[in-house]
Amino acid sequence: MHRCLGVLDVLQNIFSLVFQSPTHGSMDLAQLAVTCQLFRAPALDILWRTLPNLAPLIRCIPDDAWSLVGNYLSLRRTVADSEWARCNIYAPLVRRLGYASHPTSCTGDIILDPKIFEILSVKPIISFSNLQELRWRADRTTMPWIHTLLGPQLFNLDLDLPAEDPNFFIPVLINSLKRTVPCLQQLRLSQSSTSRTDLSRIFSSLFSDLNRLEVISCGDFVFPDDAIRSLVVSPTLRVLCTKNDAADFLWCLPGIGLSFPQLQHLSMQTKRLQDCSALLRRIETRQLKCLDVISTYQPSAARVHGFFQTLEERCSHSLLSIIKLQQLEPEPPIGISWATDEFITPTTTKPLLSFQNLEELSITVSCPVDFDDSGIESMAVAWPKMTIFQLGNSKGWGRRARTTLDIYISVAKHWPRLKYLSICFTCHTEAAIYQRPGNGHCCPRVTVLNGTSSAEDMHSGLLASFLSDIFPNLELIRSGYVDETWLRVEELLRTVHAVRAQERSWGSRSP
Repeated sequence: MHRCLGVLDVLQNIFSLVFQSPTHGSMDLAQLAVTCQLFRAPALDILWRTLPNLAPLIRCIPDDAWSLVGNYLSLRRTVADSEWARCNIYAPLVRRLGYASHPTSCTGDIILDPKIFEILSVKPIISFSNLQELRWRADRTTMPWIHTLLGPQLFNLDLDLPAEDPNFFIPVLINSLKRTVPCLQQLRLSQSSTSRTDLSRIFSSLFSDLNRLEVISCGDFVFPDDAIRSLVVSPTLRVLCTKNDAADFLWCLPGIGLSFPQLQHLSMQTKRLQDCSALLRRIETRQLKCLDVISTYQPSAARVHGFFQTLEERCSHSLLSIIKLQQLEPEPPIGISWATDEFITPTTTKPLLSFQNLEELSITVSCPVDFDDSGIESMAVAWPKMTIFQLGNSKGWGRRARTTLDIYISVAKHWPRLKYLSICFTCHTEAAIYQRPGNGHCCPRVTVLNGTSSAEDMHSGLLASFLSDIFPNLELIRSGYVDETWLRVEELLRTVHAVRAQERSWGSRSP
């Protein structure tokens, strides 16, 4: 054996590459683990470091003790403690639980019988002594078991809480974090229920005691004033996502001193967009990389413009890369008579052109939108790193779009990294549609196209040919119109993509 294989760092790099193989990565690594004693520890460490659920551990007990029917895993008989002990050979190796372990793994789809969690919660047979990150979609059965996983080594906790909690497990669990997980750095809580658990008092004491928190993502919860006051002066908080209104933060800001000194990501709601502008003028914004604002009411175009001006004045032009301005329930702007100054235009968004590293822009409020090709092209030129671009809500722009198919040519030229695009356009083009309009430029990551308009005046075959050249992997077109032409275009895209792929393979062959 070459002496390089005796170096642990070399083995770990090799085994990590083996594990990431899209075909038999985990099986190959398991075989390496039993090849020799030198390979065993580093191979098992990678193999068990991340688990999507408990299924791989449960399958370590004797085969006659469990059964897998479809994707449902259950116990066939009572399992002795000595048999459960087999799981503890590997459980201490688990660092991350609830995360995908492998790109092609299917064990994450396995559903475990609730009785398994009842057994494990009553008697902590399996010990995750080195668990550092936990992500779990909890229910009434698993809540008591989750409590057994909490320990001082855990630094990342991500829980989707159950909608119903008749036994009050949720407040008990959350309140215990300051004692069981004193070094917690990342806390993510969600609860998709209209009657959410009231955690107001718990949040107040929790955030003051857990003074190492860097990430707090609780977008379904409203924090009380005492909790906000603790967060405002936190020297470690980098990410804050909450359902609080911007006015809540304004009310709790200290009269003197720096507010949110390390904040990089802020997500909040607001009734008045001007409150967001006022908040940004009073907190530290030079490190802000992402801003996500959900408006509960429709803001005016003037307020939107003022908000963008505040961003230009207060935020770093090189660091801010994600800007989202959304409306909670946007109304369709169709059928309403709008004044000229109520439209979102290139003038409205002009302050954003200063952010040269912008990667994601979503403006999905109910204000009508009025852009032509030159307005979109100025954005395309200003933001070469754009990956997600959404202008106008899904109900339309409020008037017939003045952008044309030609704007997609500019998009392909300037945004090669683009993954998602939603803009309205008219099916008109000045390009030579019978040729290759992209001229070699394309957006290969775009698979879904949103915000299209009526295509009745366009030949479906020519339209499919045009779009296939710009978006070679386009699969789905979402139009605000019930239009049979778009349905035919979707069908033709598969054929055109195949033809284009064949053409590329011919072009790559050596003469």
